[in-house]
Amino acid sequence: MKILVTGGAGQLGHALGAIETHHKIIALDRTEFDLCDANIMSRVLDSVCPDIVINTAAWTDVDGAETHPKQAEEINFYGTKNLSQLCNKNRIGLVHISTDYVFDGASSKIWREDDTPIPQTLYGKTKLSGEQAISQTHPNHAIIRTSWVFGPHGRNFLKTMLRLAKTNTAISVVNDQIGCPTYAPHLAQALILIAEKLLDGKECGVLHLSGSTNTSWAGFAEEIFKQSAKLGGPSAAINPIPTSQFPTPAKRPANSVLDCSLAKSRFGICLPDFKTGIEQCLQLLPDLR
Repeated sequence: MKILVTGGAGQLGHALGAIETHHKIIALDRTEFDLCDANIMSRVLDSVCPDIVINTAAWTDVDGAETHPKQAEEINFYGTKNLSQLCNKNRIGLVHISTDYVFDGASSKIWREDDTPIPQTLYGKTKLSGEQAISQTHPNHAIIRTSWVFGPHGRNFLKTMLRLAKTNTAISVVNDQIGCPTYAPHLAQALILIAEKLLDGKECGVLHLSGSTNTSWAGFAEEIFKQSAKLGGPSAAINPIPTSQFPTPAKRPANSVLDCSLAKSRFGICLPDFKTGIEQCLQLLPDLR
């Protein structure tokens, strides 16, 4: 199977490009495959002739989307729509990465695939529009909603905490937002399995895939520092604070916990918990320890 990965410079795209597999994976960054340029996408697809495209490319700056709505929409909606149409035209399966931000997070429930999305941010709205565009233009697709992605490559919460701990003895972290941290290489392995299912003609649709246990941002940080300290790395005390004490331009969901049982029951896919991901990630970050 030949897989083209978009967003190859991002943390998930990089993880996909680094997987050891018998499949041929071609990971391209924005300079090589720009979702905002349909002509470039068309030429690359004609040249590479992939069986599957895994689209990790997106506008992911949640707060920045509030002040740059057109740019976020250009990538997350129009770019995704154009990619979906091109994949359908060329009979290429499409695996697309979406987000927990399509939900408002106002309920204490665990969010299922069939729950009604009510995004509260421009980022979430543009990602939901991208989902809908794919559903309307390409029957052979998988839309994967995930949450709180972290890994050894790119910018993410784990690396930010380790960096701050080098110069701070205590760090204030929100403790009333709950979600499932997801280690990028774990998710990448699952995406390859989904791509295989799609190529075999299995109907995938929307699936939730995130780390198998939930925590708060403060709990996430505490586990990071607990494991980092054991390795002789940076650590700091956590000062748990409510969201009201850490205002941001975009409202964060209070509850981002995704129900991932459908992926497990249909395809046997269940991601490890975030503690395992932290352990594996820290082994790959000697420069931050």
